[in-house]
Amino acid sequence: MEDTLKYAYAPGKARPAKSRDAGKRLRLLRKKFGLSQEEMSEKFRISMRCLSLLETGRKIPDGPLLAAIESVLMVDRRWLLTGKGEMLASPNSASNKTIDENTAVVELLRGYKTLSLKDKRKLLMVLKMLAPAQRKNHSA
Repeated sequence: MEDTLKYAYAPGKARPAKSRDAGKRLRLLRKKFGLSQEEMSEKFRISMRCLSLLETGRKIPDGPLLAAIESVLMVDRRWLLTGKGEMLASPNSASNKTIDENTAVVELLRGYKTLSLKDKRKLLMVLKMLAPAQRKNHSA
């Protein structure tokens, strides 16, 4: 099966049906939650143009955006990308730990964007120091 996240639409080429269908499903999801395009774009911190490209299938959600949509709206990622399965994730389909981790990643990325270059460097240095200790704990 083709990984739809790796293949972006190239101008001048016909869009694959999968991306158009994913866009239709994203629009359906937005309407189901009663969100306008403006509200949806604000909620996920993307431009309205980006949302329009997503909903028309000219663009496919990247990993962080997909994780945000999945965790905030509790939508099943497989359904969004392929149309298979249920639209909304059942409470038993993903553990609360996974949902909490996705939410934490989204919040970390949002916070990271607001940091100065100097603070970003400091944070990366701390993460590099923590990574070896984390690997050691998981292998024990």
